[in-house]
Amino acid sequence: MKTILTIIGLAILAVIIFFVIGGNTADAPTNTATSTDEVATSTEAELEANVSDGEYTVDTENSIVTWKAEKSFVDGYADSGFIPVSTGTITVAEGVVATSSITLNVAEITATETSNINVGVDRLTSHLRSDDFFATEEFPEASFTVTNIEAVEGSETTYNVTGDLTIKGETNEITFPAEIGMDDSQLVVSGSTVIDRTEWDVRFRSPSFFNDLGDNAIADEVSITFDLVTHSTAN
Repeated sequence: MKTILTIIGLAILAVIIFFVIGGNTADAPTNTATSTDEVATSTEAELEANVSDGEYTVDTENSIVTWKAEKSFVDGYADSGFIPVSTGTITVAEGVVATSSITLNVAEITATETSNINVGVDRLTSHLRSDDFFATEEFPEASFTVTNIEAVEGSETTYNVTGDLTIKGETNEITFPAEIGMDDSQLVVSGSTVIDRTEWDVRFRSPSFFNDLGDNAIADEVSITFDLVTHSTAN
């Protein structure tokens, strides 16, 4: 249930998503999934609603947070990629999450697809890591901490998760829906959300702050999708 906290990683990742449309690159980091097309969400399988008590550790190799950004005035234009999960822990007591935290490796945020063939994913990756976007040398990590979780009426595995997302030293509260449940012995959290990147001081080519950008304007909204898997430390 409160496994939602794993979601935070994604939300955090979400934040990162919004900047991708900028465009300029570097080598992409190694990850279990290297394309958003390769991500199979846990929601495709039926989850068990009853979450076992105990402490869970996020499986960083099999968990993934992906992002997708678009240009404000160019139909069909999209950039996308992923951000690795560094660490994450969740403690469930009496069916309730007692503690939860997740950290994302923003220093290795990566673009895997872009509509700008003149830029390419390598240059876009480098640009995302620059001061125009995430300034990863100064802010290599992002974090998400769950502050509240509420069950959605009519569903045994859907929850509204609220928490604090920190990116580039800026912290804002976000709320998003997530699917949380057990898949055999694994605790999984899946979902998606949309964030406004400018709330985390990511304003590069934002139409809300700069005029006359034309086709270069990058939408403030960034879509984030996450699929997190955790394992009980008792195993």
